[in-house]
Amino acid sequence: MAGERVSMILLFPEEQRASVVKALNTIDGVRVMEPSPVFNHEYFTFDSRQHTIRANGKSVHLAPVESRLMSLLALNVNEVVTKEDLICFALQTDVICDSDMQTLKTHVYYLRRKLDPIVDGSEAIERIVKVGYKLVDKSLC
Repeated sequence: MAGERVSMILLFPEEQRASVVKALNTIDGVRVMEPSPVFNHEYFTFDSRQHTIRANGKSVHLAPVESRLMSLLALNVNEVVTKEDLICFALQTDVICDSDMQTLKTHVYYLRRKLDPIVDGSEAIERIVKVGYKLVDKSLC
C-alpha cells in the first residue's frame, strides 16, 4: 500500500470539522482536503455554507436538515445514497429508529418542493425504492 493514494470522504457536523481536520493532519502522510462548499448542478448552484440554492437570479434558503441532505447528495451526485447514511448525516444520529425513516421522507419532500420550481420539470432527487435517494445531474453523465 506504500505510495498508493487513498481517498475517503469524512463528513462531520460543522462544529466538529476543525478539530477533526487538525487531528488528522497530525498523522504522518495524511493530507486532508475539504470538499468545495459550492456545488454546481445543471439547473442550480448549492452553497452548503450559506444553506442556499440559487437559480435564475433567485435564492432559496434551506433548513439545516435540508442543507445537510443536499450536501451528502451533492457529494455523491448521480450515485445512490442509502437512507441510513442520509439519516445518520442529516439528522446527526448514530442510532436509527423507525420514526427517522418518516422524518427523512418529510425532509426530502420539503427539499423537493423547494427544488421543483427550479429544475424545469425534471426530478432532481430520485427515490430508489427500498434503498435511498440520488441527486441527478444529467450534465455530468
